[in-house]
Amino acid sequence: MNEMRSQLLLTVFLWLLIASFAHGQKAPAGYSQADYERGRADAKSDITRGILVYEFAGLPAPTDDEETRILRERYHIELRRVAGDEIRIDAISHMIGYNEISLPEIERRFGKGILEKVDAEVKANYEKRQ
Repeated sequence: MNEMRSQLLLTVFLWLLIASFAHGQKAPAGYSQADYERGRADAKSDITRGILVYEFAGLPAPTDDEETRILRERYHIELRRVAGDEIRIDAISHMIGYNEISLPEIERRFGKGILEKVDAEVKANYEKRQ
C-alpha cells in the first residue's frame, strides 16, 4: 500500500508540475530549456512519422502492462517512462516539452481525456480482480 501511495504522490506532483506550465513555450525555472525544446522537436518529428507517444514519470504500477497494451492495441499510442524513482531534470524537461506537442495531437485524434479514460478503465479492471 505504501508503494501505491508513493506512486500516487509522485504522479500528483508531476501532474501539478506539468500543468503549471503546460501551455507556455518556455521551460520553468530550474529546468533545461535545451531538453525542453528537444522534447518538442522530437514530438513533432514522431507525429510527422505517424508515431504517437506519451512520456511519463513515476514508479511502476501493477496496472502498467495492461494500460500499455490497451493504448498500443486500440489507439497505437506508446507509453514511454522517462523517470522512475530517480527524477532527472533533463528527462523531465524533455517530457514536458514532448507532451506539450504529443498530448494535444493524441486528444485531437481520440478525444479529450483519452489517457485518463484508459487509466480509469484499467484501474477498474484491476480492482475487480482484487
